Amino acid sequence: MGALQPLDHRKALDADIIAFCQAALARTALDNDDAVQGAGCLLSDPRYDAKVVKLSSKAVVKFGRGLSPDEAANQAFAYLHTGRKLRVPEVYRFFQAKDDGFGSIGYLVMECMDGTSLAKLPWSGQSAEARQGIISRLVAAIGELSAVRVPPGSAPGPLTGGRPRGYVWSDEGADTSFASVSQLEGWIDRRLTLGNRYKKHFPKTDFSPFPLIMCHMDLARRNIMLLQDGAVCLVDWAFAGFFPSLFEIYTIKSLRARDPDFSDELLRALTRQGVAQEQMEQLAWLEFINMLTRSSPLFLFH
Repeated sequence: MGALQPLDHRKALDADIIAFCQAALARTALDNDDAVQGAGCLLSDPRYDAKVVKLSSKAVVKFGRGLSPDEAANQAFAYLHTGRKLRVPEVYRFFQAKDDGFGSIGYLVMECMDGTSLAKLPWSGQSAEARQGIISRLVAAIGELSAVRVPPGSAPGPLTGGRPRGYVWSDEGADTSFASVSQLEGWIDRRLTLGNRYKKHFPKTDFSPFPLIMCHMDLARRNIMLLQDGAVCLVDWAFAGFFPSLFEIYTIKSLRARDPDFSDELLRALTRQGVAQEQMEQLAWLEFINMLTRSSPLFLFH
């Protein structure tokens, strides 16, 4: 079964895009042929709930339950404020549609980027020189993102002011949003008291040495593309937002168990000046405690 007819995202109604996505999933179920790269092909890993489907040579659509306006806003902001070493797909449209009995599905229509996913390159199979070149490009891209000016009065978390999500907090997000860094510090301190049962006691959280910057917060290879002009493209901005600068480093460390060689090389390049071990340990315990409370909510009350 071949590709579908391309869909012009500029003229298509929301209903047209929904129907196209359904047809693309049906086509993939019948014919999962990686060689088919035209309109309707599945660009994302089929194991993930969120899917990315090619609409045309100009646009793709990411869709799934849990896809929120936060992701669209994060990506749109990053697109507007980067563009040299770092490229971000332009956001064309975001909408949500009701799903029978399961809430809603988000649809994020964006620019189709012409490049190679880093996940498709076997990292250990690359020469040391090639790996170093890729890491250098990625460090430059992260540097451009971290240099983006944070608007005065911005709070930690997604740009919309919603609840942070991701490895530290869980996919479902923190149980609150934060109006200031001090409020975030206080929330972390309260969560870390749950570690007392493990005889872990931490000083008060202090992020004052770490400025609030724009962070991607999910720098896995599947979210990194290498473009022909030498730039790096980052996709999947679901966990992004304004966070103290060490949060980006921590999330790379958190991903290390899944991709140790790549994560170690990237961490070495980003942390030549060293890292704040005390705060990193606090974040590690925060992630651990959040994991326990997700899997066993009664943990909070024992």
